Amino acid sequence: MRLFVVEPLAAGGMIHYAYQLCAALAEAGADVTLVTAGNYELDGWPHNFTVEKRLRWWTLHDAASSRPPRGRLARAWRKIRWSARRVGRGARLLWEWVRLTRYLLRERPDVVQFGKINFPFEAFFLAWLRWRGLYLAQICHEFELRERGSAPVVYLVNRLYTAVYAQFSLIFLHGEYNRRRFLQLFPQAAGKTAAIPHGNERIFLEQHGGAAARERLRRQYQLADGEPVVLFFGNLTPSKGLPDLLRAFARLRHRAPARLVVAGYPTKYIDLPALQATAVALGIASSVIFDARYLPVAEVGPLLELATVAVYPYLSSTQSGSLQVAYSFGRPVVATAVGGLPEVVEDGRSGFLVPPGDPEALAEALFKITSNPALAQEMGMWSEAGLAMGVLGLIAHNQGEYALARQRYQQSLNFYRRAGDRPGTARALMRMGLLFYSLEAYEAAQEAFQNAFTLAEAVGDERASTFIRAYLGLAAAAQGAHEEARRWCQEALQRCGHLGDAYGAALCHLYLGQTFLQMQAWADAHRSLEAAWDAFRKMGDRHAMAYTCRYLGDLHRLRKAYAEAGRWYRESLALYQEIGNADSAANVLAALGHIALLQGRTDEARRRMKDALALVNGRPHASFYRHWQDLLRRLGLGDAGQTAPNVRQATDVHSESR
Repeated sequence: MRLFVVEPLAAGGMIHYAYQLCAALAEAGADVTLVTAGNYELDGWPHNFTVEKRLRWWTLHDAASSRPPRGRLARAWRKIRWSARRVGRGARLLWEWVRLTRYLLRERPDVVQFGKINFPFEAFFLAWLRWRGLYLAQICHEFELRERGSAPVVYLVNRLYTAVYAQFSLIFLHGEYNRRRFLQLFPQAAGKTAAIPHGNERIFLEQHGGAAARERLRRQYQLADGEPVVLFFGNLTPSKGLPDLLRAFARLRHRAPARLVVAGYPTKYIDLPALQATAVALGIASSVIFDARYLPVAEVGPLLELATVAVYPYLSSTQSGSLQVAYSFGRPVVATAVGGLPEVVEDGRSGFLVPPGDPEALAEALFKITSNPALAQEMGMWSEAGLAMGVLGLIAHNQGEYALARQRYQQSLNFYRRAGDRPGTARALMRMGLLFYSLEAYEAAQEAFQNAFTLAEAVGDERASTFIRAYLGLAAAAQGAHEEARRWCQEALQRCGHLGDAYGAALCHLYLGQTFLQMQAWADAHRSLEAAWDAFRKMGDRHAMAYTCRYLGDLHRLRKAYAEAGRWYRESLALYQEIGNADSAANVLAALGHIALLQGRTDEARRRMKDALALVNGRPHASFYRHWQDLLRRLGLGDAGQTAPNVRQATDVHSESR
């Protein structure tokens, strides 16, 4: 597959993200080309992909522009100069889009992956590319105005951006919260969004300036050995809540010694002199260091190593790349509970979450970490290991890479147990139970779920215990305990209503549908599965949509409504192929083959089964063969029992996870 990643911003966080994305895609076997600007920041780094520096862009981080003007005349002159510059940059932006469009149409890659789209007018060029037959996808880092704009302006801009997002066949967003928020603003995109984790910024571990850079920064900031350091780093913008941070730090300094480092490039929306004046007024100017510049990559790691805690006092956000950098260096974090941040900060474990706009709560959280070195170290280790293993396991599980998922989940479980963290252990056991369920090791799944439920109830984790009730129902139904399954699922559904959890309620409808399906209560099964399908479709959750479609196909197949069953199976197959879950796609192909055989279309049935076998070749698990061994024999495709791997792999892992 030829895949082009377009990232015009050739310096800063976006190009760091694009570099790691391209490297991972190339490692997975894609033929990757990064299309960026001539001032490509990472030119001297190792590359396993092609770089095309096609775009002619202006300097993004201009040190002279970042310095605030002194005096009324200087401010007036800068306003005139910036207005003229904006006109010139607008003309250049249009021309560069023309050049980019011509280049992409000439090369015609299989997929063109874009990052953030900065202006609504770019929809014109995207529409032209799409009309000419290119497949366009986007990783949508940002989709709301944060730094300025009244409500009417925001509404108008969102309406204009509808045309932008209409051009993409698939849109990735960082985390489930952001995907749902995106669909609230742009419901027309339902059915083509997917949530992905942001991922740690490991390149900063590899491109590290070393001890010399760390000591140079220590001298520059005049930090004493062992002095607690609160670090804010990244672009300086109004939405990041820096005034709240200064007020919180003033409270902290009344209780304990510490230094605050604010490091990053000041955007045009930030009033740096006003922030510095605030520090003076609060009496903390001597304890606050403003390093207002773009930080070279080699300095980021040394800077993190000087920090005791990294802080993110944001007023609004989607996700944070700099937070992931902090995790990569094993630093605890304090962040506000906005946007997708609660999905990546385990409150009380990898750091603390506080309400936005609450300097008192922010100061208290910072004090807990800066005054307790043992806690800071424990949280730092947590952020680097336990959370990362659980997320990586989930990715592998969703992609059907069960062996890798088992390994990651086990690492996560071991970590939480060693740390003595019962809520984390409960979540890890829950994930392991879902893996056993995928492998049809139902007794192992039920035991893992029961252990997780006991722990979740003991620590009062109501949301986790609600989900585990639904999973216990799923495991009970698979073992024929239908009334028990119905009881668990209905309890979970009621609790989801109490918690206001629409996604959890949709899952409960799905699991109830599966239970009714096994009870042959067709009408109840249809009602529950349709409710789940409608909910997941509105949310745009492609994994859950594919899963629900498959069970709707099973329902109609068992009722001998083969045409309707085929329609649902084909919908499920398209979704599984789109998200790259080969094992599940193989099972749906086999189901389509079964329908074809029941209707006397033997050649089609054999073709479908051959396609299914090709998908699981080299990575099969026993459930596929157990499901379809009779059909394989009837079609003359061999004795499946000779090929099936031993399901003991699942029980071996289960014995480790008890």
